[in-house]
Formats: sequence, structure tokens, C-alpha cells
Amino acid sequence: MANIIALGDEEYARKRADLIDAYGWLEIFNEDLDKKIIGVMNKQPSRSDQLEYDRSDFDKHIVSVGKLLDNCLSYRREYMALQSSAFKQASEYDLFEQQYETLRDLEKASWLEGAREKEKSEHRLVASEFKKLGADLASGFAQAARALENISAAAKSDEAVRVALVDKRWKMLVDHQRMLMTRHTDKGHALNYPDRASRLWSLLEEDIAEAVRKAHVVRDGVRHTLGLTTTSFIKEEKPLDEFVRWCRHVLRRIEIETQYDTEYHWTVESRLDDKGNATFKPGDDNAMSLFDDDYFRSMRMRLQAVGASISLTSDAFNSLKDPQLVRGIGELKREESWPMPLDDISVLKSGGPSKYHAGNDLRNLVLAPMEKWTLHIKRIAHPVGDIPPQQIKWVYLHFIGIGKPVFWT
Repeated sequence: MANIIALGDEEYARKRADLIDAYGWLEIFNEDLDKKIIGVMNKQPSRSDQLEYDRSDFDKHIVSVGKLLDNCLSYRREYMALQSSAFKQASEYDLFEQQYETLRDLEKASWLEGAREKEKSEHRLVASEFKKLGADLASGFAQAARALENISAAAKSDEAVRVALVDKRWKMLVDHQRMLMTRHTDKGHALNYPDRASRLWSLLEEDIAEAVRKAHVVRDGVRHTLGLTTTSFIKEEKPLDEFVRWCRHVLRRIEIETQYDTEYHWTVESRLDDKGNATFKPGDDNAMSLFDDDYFRSMRMRLQAVGASISLTSDAFNSLKDPQLVRGIGELKREESWPMPLDDISVLKSGGPSKYHAGNDLRNLVLAPMEKWTLHIKRIAHPVGDIPPQQIKWVYLHFIGIGKPVFWT
């Protein structure tokens, strides 16, 4: 049976095109879905500086890409099911129109009425012939023939009623098909396949576009932060499936690369100048030299948070009843980046600063060996009054970073 009903590729394509021509509401399915998807993917910008996402958040973005692709797979599944239902419906309309006259005429069986008429005539003729003979037996046969004639007449009348009912039934079927046809353009109706498909496509298009933009940032982020190179996720054949495969692969590589990450804490110090600035840079005689150390850099240390504290001159410290009430505000600037506000700058204590800041400007930042950091202190206050810069002995930056221990590299 499969060999009888199976269509070749060309015959299927021709049949599909004929259905789209005959039923305009199938036009939305005319373009292959994979071609529409790859078209959207190719339109998206690919450079990180053209995108609205931060590459340092690559670990968050790859998870988001996975969720977006899950949505896209769901939308595609619904879209393909909808397309299948639409073409099945159109095929049923097409089959109905092709079979309409044949099945109607077959069910009406109009030749039966003619057969009943001929049967009635034959019985009338037989009755007439027997009547001519006049004998009792012939009279009986004539009566029997007349009875058969009456039966045939009644059957002919019933046949006419049956044919009329068949016509009525087929008219109702045609009306039903026409009613269904009108529903394909009724706004909000379940049979309005173009409307439903359009809404599904808009969701798929939006999510695939966002997934592509984030994936470009992820590629840049893992390269810059973890040193991982990844292949392109945009493929002409089966673009969505290949994108999903790429996302799963990158997730596994990130997990493998970061599985031994360890958290580190360290502190660097600097003096405050007359303008209220403390500069931290490699080469200074302080702990910042760690940034320029090969051992430190081999760990691919990624910054997670930073805080600030100060120490006071002995005279200033001793003059305060409770130095731990000292609080300051300032701005931390890294090279050409935007300054990040720092509040809750406190007097140095064993537990570190009073508060760590973990803004997006810092998270997963790979520490560059020649970077310069500047902390501008705007104000240091205490309940008894402000503390002038001259009474600040040292300014400290406290860092939290994560990296792979050297023995795992």
C-alpha cells in the first residue's frame, strides 16, 4: 500500500504548490521555516560592541540562550503541528471537491428509478397478457402481476424520495464545507491558521534573534575570559537544531573549564594625593604587583567584587571615640571604564571592608597586567565631623576573584 500512495519529492512539491494556490490562507506556510529562521539569524549584529549585552556575563547569557532555544523548539513544534493541520484541512477540502460529484451520483444511484419504472412496465404488460386469456388461473396470474406493478410503482416513488434526501444531505455537506472555509479568515478563530501561525512566528523570531545576539556575546566572553574558542553556531542546514547543539557544547566546555575554580581574596594599598585620589597600578611598591605576576595571571583570575577601606594616622585614630563609625563614599575607576560608586568605605579591620560591590562592570573581569585603578574619595565622615584627607594614612582596595589553581592549568 505504501508504494501506491507514496509521493515523490517533485510530485509532493507540485501538490503542495497547488494547494497553496487553491487555498490562499496556506500562503504563510509557503516559505520553508528553516529558511525564515536562518534569515533572522543572519540579520543580527555579531560584534560585542554592537550589542546591548556585557560579555563578562557570558555564564548568565549562555543559560539564557538555552532557555530561549527551549522556547524556540516549543514554538517550532507548535508551528509545524499547525502547518500539518492546515495542509491536512486543505487536502480534505481538495479531496471533497474532487469526489463530490462522483460520490453524490453514486449515492443517488439515479439508474435505480429507471429500473423501477421498467419493472413496473413489465409487470403491467404481463398482467395485460394474462387478462386476455380470461381463465381463472390466468386471472390469478394477472392479479399477481398487477400487485407487483403496484409494488414497483411504490418503490419508484420511494426512490424519488430517497434521491431528494441524498441531494439534501449533499447540500448540507457542501454548506458545512463552505462554513468551515470562512472560519480560516475569522480573527481569533481556532481554524484561522494564518493568524495563529503569524503569532507563533513572531514569538519564535523574537526569541531566536535574542538568542543569536546573546550567543555572539557568549563567544566573545568565553574567548576573552576563559580562553575558549568556539565554532560558529549559524548553519544553513537545520539552523535551530545546530544552534541547540552548539549551546549544549559550549555549556559543557564552560562547566569543564570552571569546575576547579577557587575563590581568592587579596588587598592592595596606596597613598591618597592632595586631590583625594589613590592610584593603584603595576610597578608600585604595593601588593598590586600580584596583577603582573605570571603565577597570578596563569590562573586567569576573574574579578567578582571589590570593596574599599582606609587607615588613619595615629593622631586621628586616637582622637576618635569610636573609629569604626567612620564611613566614606567615593568612585572607583578602572582605566577607560565608567566610574563605579563605592559607599560604606570604612576603617580597615580584620574582616575586610564593610561592604563589597559586585557591579556588572567588575563581574568576571579578567585582570589585565598593566591596568591602572583609581579610587577618588569624595568624603570621609564621622559623627563628630568630616575627616580631612591629611588624616588618611593608607587607602586599601579589597578584591574577590575566582580562578583555576595553577596545578589544574
